[in-house]
Amino acid sequence: MKKEEIKSFRKFLNLHEEGSDGNKLKSVILLEAILDETDHSLLDEKVLCEKLYGDAGDKSHRTFQKLLLRFKDKLYETLLLDLNLFRKDSYDELTIALSEVRKFLLLVNILRFRTSDEEMERLFDRIITKSKQYELYDELIQALELKLSFLGYRIGYDEVSYIRKDIEFFERCRRSLRTAKEWYTKLGKDESVTPENTSYLRYLQHGVEELEHEYRYTQSLNIAYYLYLVSLEYCQKTGDYEKGRSVSLQLIELLETNQSVYLDQRMGTAYLNYANNEIYLLNFSEGLKFADKAIALFPENGINYNLCLDTKAYCHFYSGELGEAEEILQGILQDPASKQTSLQKAKRNYMLANINFLRKNYAQTNKLLQELNELEKDQVDWNNGVRILNLMIQLEQEKYDLVDSRLENFRKYQERVSKSEDVKKRDRIILKVLLDLSRNAFDFSTVWVKDEEQFRMLFSEKPESGWQPNGPEMVVFHQWFIKMIRGEYDANCLNHERSYPMKMVTSAVYNS
Repeated sequence: MKKEEIKSFRKFLNLHEEGSDGNKLKSVILLEAILDETDHSLLDEKVLCEKLYGDAGDKSHRTFQKLLLRFKDKLYETLLLDLNLFRKDSYDELTIALSEVRKFLLLVNILRFRTSDEEMERLFDRIITKSKQYELYDELIQALELKLSFLGYRIGYDEVSYIRKDIEFFERCRRSLRTAKEWYTKLGKDESVTPENTSYLRYLQHGVEELEHEYRYTQSLNIAYYLYLVSLEYCQKTGDYEKGRSVSLQLIELLETNQSVYLDQRMGTAYLNYANNEIYLLNFSEGLKFADKAIALFPENGINYNLCLDTKAYCHFYSGELGEAEEILQGILQDPASKQTSLQKAKRNYMLANINFLRKNYAQTNKLLQELNELEKDQVDWNNGVRILNLMIQLEQEKYDLVDSRLENFRKYQERVSKSEDVKKRDRIILKVLLDLSRNAFDFSTVWVKDEEQFRMLFSEKPESGWQPNGPEMVVFHQWFIKMIRGEYDANCLNHERSYPMKMVTSAVYNS
């Protein structure tokens, strides 16, 4: 609870501060006990029960449970008071508008037969105007239906047919907005959410086209919000990151200039989307800047807050600032208050594994990779990433027998999963290069020349074969391969240049 909410709750309880025996009410004592404990996860019901009733026996426990229910009800009632509902430093305008509209909807039902017709119309119009302004379609349709019934009974339904047309239009708007939300919830899912035999890209393209049509018809800013999100996903999946930047900026402008769609969480998400798109454009300083803007809009230690920290860690990692990236990741993983799923935890440990790999701390890298079962079973892409990093570790240490056995397992894995799932072209190319490396006695220079076509594809900007940040391949494979040719540790393992360095590398090959 916020400080002002606690203050108003205390006042609410203190309206009856003195009990019948002259002592403080139990609810006041309970509030003070809760406020005295800074870490609420340490609150113990048994201890609280003993504090209030002197013991924690069955009878006292039952009494305490009843007190707790009443305490919560009083708390909820306090939060619904106007001084808390309409506090602008606590809630955004959209939430305040929704609270106001719902309150007045309740009021018109109470006053329906208790006030003048003129006052009823004034209240209806107030609700309708506010609902239109903030696109609160559920409440708007409810208010229009009440007004239609109210006026139709008094002056005849033919005289208020315009209200029926309004209801029909806004019902269409509501359906369109529901459709837009459904498209948004499916973003990032695999092709199991798409119609049979339709690729994810075609599916996204259809979503963009449908939402563009709905926006043109309704002019709903909320539909525009979801349209931008689906469009951004399409841009990133097709590798059009410049357009993705443009879409991200349009989304930010929409939220900045229209309080009817603004929510802190939405703006935070918009900033975070922009930051991640900048990573795809290899603009890591801009990514850091907008990740910081996003993090200020999310509750500390929450899921979204930590996703912002992940983005910052990626930016530091790709900039070669391994210490900064490690500090962020360890901060999340070691903080018991941080909210993270087992999959998110695995991805953070995977990034730490890559950091340790670049530092040649292979023992710690292996230890971290052994704890990634949740990651390996999540997606084929991440499983491939873990396997490739494992092979790179063994190649760095020249454990070629182990490389051969793991490489054969990798080949069988790709062969097996390709029957039911798509394996990225880049991962297939990397496997081919590694197999050729094994066939050529692990001579990196020979394979570089022999597999020139494959390396040109790995260096390309095409999403299907070129390197992409924000994914399982954190150490750029083809740059790592160049480093192995040179026979020295080279920070260019994180080099993101996409041009094929033919002269530079062949001179290294032939001089080796």
